[in-house]
Amino acid sequence: MLITSATPQELIDWFHVKQEKQRIMCVMLAPELEDQQKLKDLILGFSAADAVLGGEVAFILLDPTGSSAVGLDRGLGEVGAFSGVALPLRDTTSFRDLTDEWEHHRDHVAKTSARGMARFVPDFMQIFNVEPVDLPCLCLVVHGVDESIVLSLDKEWTTEHLKELLQKIRIIVDGTPNFKKEISSIAGLLPKSLERIQDLVNSIGAKTSQISKILDQMLRRYDGSAEDRRMVVSYVAQGCQGRKILEDVLARFSFKESEKFHRDEQILRLLRLADELDSRRAPLIELQRGGLFIPSVTEQAQHWIESRDKLFGELESLLPGKQIATTRINRNQLTLIKSALELVNTSGEVVGKAVAAYEWIIKLVGKGG
Repeated sequence: MLITSATPQELIDWFHVKQEKQRIMCVMLAPELEDQQKLKDLILGFSAADAVLGGEVAFILLDPTGSSAVGLDRGLGEVGAFSGVALPLRDTTSFRDLTDEWEHHRDHVAKTSARGMARFVPDFMQIFNVEPVDLPCLCLVVHGVDESIVLSLDKEWTTEHLKELLQKIRIIVDGTPNFKKEISSIAGLLPKSLERIQDLVNSIGAKTSQISKILDQMLRRYDGSAEDRRMVVSYVAQGCQGRKILEDVLARFSFKESEKFHRDEQILRLLRLADELDSRRAPLIELQRGGLFIPSVTEQAQHWIESRDKLFGELESLLPGKQIATTRINRNQLTLIKSALELVNTSGEVVGKAVAAYEWIIKLVGKGG
């Protein structure tokens, strides 16, 4: 069980961005007075709840007074809980000290924490798209996935039934991959050339434009024929492909025997630009030829989306519930991967591979948002 004075949205962002240990965060929405009493009893018996939760399932408590009511002994005195940080309840002075004089304080913290959770229920209801009729409920935030699950609890829920539910959640989570790390793994499969592919595309476009402009100036300067213009138009239309093709165009100009043309410094500039174009196209050509990374991206994205669907299916089988998008943090990271795939200019069989990878990435991004 973790306690914090963060706001609901800060809590969601913290869970996805800063924390690494827990795979699932449980948020209890039960604002009625009898619910608060049950939650207070659960907090007072936090050690039993911790034993059920294990190390990968977090049960969060929001207490706006946490900075004054809860502290940690870090060897440098008491450090209060503060916004954006969640502290293990078992590490707090209020609950760690077992002397009788702390009993009243523990009871006070448990009571204020239960009230604190009730106070933030309206904010959480908006985040999780929960209606009053859905209360009480247990919201499950999955680390590395933008969608969350809302499980409806019985109106007469008990702490024992809740602990049984948390234990089932823990068992399910034990076989779950770390989706946040898997996103990084997928990104690691992309060729390094993709990291600068947009710069390459922009550079190729700029140099192609330069070559076209210089050739047009030559035709005007040397009064090129209609056939000369046809060759230049064809060469430019094909993207100024290759130095050898450019050399062939220059060698076939009607004014190729002109001594002034042979001394023209623009010829060397054209050939240099053609060489630079070839070097910039090399990474793109390599991607066109094989797209060898795409099957790996497809396989891993498919495996992880199937793992996510399996996880969500098992969690939703525990109680009636629904899925809802609660953040775009992970979607934004996956969008970068999707954009990289879109920039791969492929043809033939590779197109099918890219489409398959793209479809699985879309699924991995999530249905919401």
